Amino acid sequence: MIASLNGIIVHKDASGAVIECAGVGYGVAMSLSSLTSLGEEGANSKVLVYTHVTENSLKLFGFMSDGERRAFEVLIAISGVGPRLAIAVLSFLSPGELAQAVEDGDKGALVKVPGVGGKKAERLLVELKGKL
Repeated sequence: MIASLNGIIVHKDASGAVIECAGVGYGVAMSLSSLTSLGEEGANSKVLVYTHVTENSLKLFGFMSDGERRAFEVLIAISGVGPRLAIAVLSFLSPGELAQAVEDGDKGALVKVPGVGGKKAERLLVELKGKL
């Protein structure tokens, strides 16, 4: 399992970054908030990583804080929430804002996330209660 990367940012766009470590470029999908904190191309950066392995692929998801990585892990543990949706949620809500929305039962905060409709927002509120 890859847990972190420390290297040079060689590419950065809206979906993630490529970080070169020891001559190997690792593509890492990231939330918009982590991408904003990442730094500019050419800079050295350390990124925490969640390694997602399926039968057909190995994908890396990067985070600038351990709190965001933990929120991601809680989200993907919910049935029907994959890594891409979890990244989308964390692009719109910080871990603290997500925890507050769950505590307040704020369905409106969750339906602003692309891919989250009313029913999924309600289910997320129930499933996440007490986990963040």
